[in-house]
Amino acid sequence: MKEGKLKIKNSLRGFIQSSGKKYNIPTEYVFENRDLNNKMCQFELDENNKIINIIVDGIQLSKNQAVLDKKEESRNRREEEKIREQQKQEEEKRRQRNSNKGAGDDTFSLDECFPPSDTKRSNIITSQIDNFHLKLNKFPRFKENEKDKSKSKFYFFESNRGRKPNQIVANFGDIDFSELANRQISGAQAICSNNTLHFNSETSWKMVNGLGGHSVYETSITLHHIYGFPYIPSSSIKGVVRSWIITEVFGNIESDLVPAVEKKHPLLNAECRAYENEFFCKIFGCPATFKRIKFNDNGEPIKKREKYDTITVDVALKNKNEKGESNIGNIIFFDAFPVNKPNIETDIMNPHYSKYYQDSKNKNNTEPKDTEKPIPVFFLTVNNTSFQFIIGSKEKEGLNWEIKGKTIVYWLQSALEDHGIGAKTAVGYGYFNKIEK
Repeated sequence: MKEGKLKIKNSLRGFIQSSGKKYNIPTEYVFENRDLNNKMCQFELDENNKIINIIVDGIQLSKNQAVLDKKEESRNRREEEKIREQQKQEEEKRRQRNSNKGAGDDTFSLDECFPPSDTKRSNIITSQIDNFHLKLNKFPRFKENEKDKSKSKFYFFESNRGRKPNQIVANFGDIDFSELANRQISGAQAICSNNTLHFNSETSWKMVNGLGGHSVYETSITLHHIYGFPYIPSSSIKGVVRSWIITEVFGNIESDLVPAVEKKHPLLNAECRAYENEFFCKIFGCPATFKRIKFNDNGEPIKKREKYDTITVDVALKNKNEKGESNIGNIIFFDAFPVNKPNIETDIMNPHYSKYYQDSKNKNNTEPKDTEKPIPVFFLTVNNTSFQFIIGSKEKEGLNWEIKGKTIVYWLQSALEDHGIGAKTAVGYGYFNKIEK
């Protein structure tokens, strides 16, 4: 603690004279009482010889909190600018490294993202984000069109006219996929009392899952919100297998399950016929009642008001309870996780007749012309990746129940190989390689 004499010029300016030296008083000290001028005091300095404490007549002088808050805000702002500058320098170094590499390098940049401001300035967020879900959906990149603001949009891929593309690349950090797969099997066995079955199957080409999901981009992809990798939700697997069985068994025109009068439209009542199958209801569940479309003698559906027959499921199953009770499925389908690092590739849709498609009701008599400008739409696919499929049963014999002589395991594998899963299956996406039985 040093001693000196206060010299007060005005309410905000002053200094302390001590041993022939002048020490400027910080602005947080406000001297409304001019009687302190020329008074002896004691004061304390920090390592930079700045006054941090003043004592007069044994009393510590108070500081103005508003001034302190303003200084703190200014200090925080300078710190934020320093962090942003460091991030900018880091990003510039990364881009410099990428400039010497080929296509396929990650060009993700926090400077082009729009997360919450407090998140963006946090020093725990860097350009090296491993979680692909976080990088793609929580830190979306926005490109502003300076000529036409209405054309500004979020994007994850930019072809850059044949030059090195700008794209967000999935790296998945240090995820141990084999360990995760084993842990999922253990969890399924615990839920189903070891009444489970699992197998691996690899996509034969590309798979598109979640193409129309909610996203700031024009297209989407289903990614695990924790691990960030692409996966197939259990609801999708169950839905595909259920639909495949209805089509192949209960809607097959060659099947004897389809009445002769319905041969022209075998799929209209296919689901109704499925509800009349005991094991279908046990596997997938079914409602208490359903409506079956009536047909006339010419094999055409009746379009009158009374075109439905209401059928009680329990009656259809020849049970005594005629009130009808809904049934919950006994087979559990689990999410399909990749068993190795997934290969995510960017694909493209290139509609040539956008105006023609937009005029779906033909209000403007739009014709598909080759004079229209193609508008490419990029989307993400999973290519040549093996997934683990797990199913379990609440009942001991559940996995042995048969529909048309085939177990649910067979139908799952058949759906993957012959029907496909996800979007664009009609053009070859979403099929899996044949599984060795």
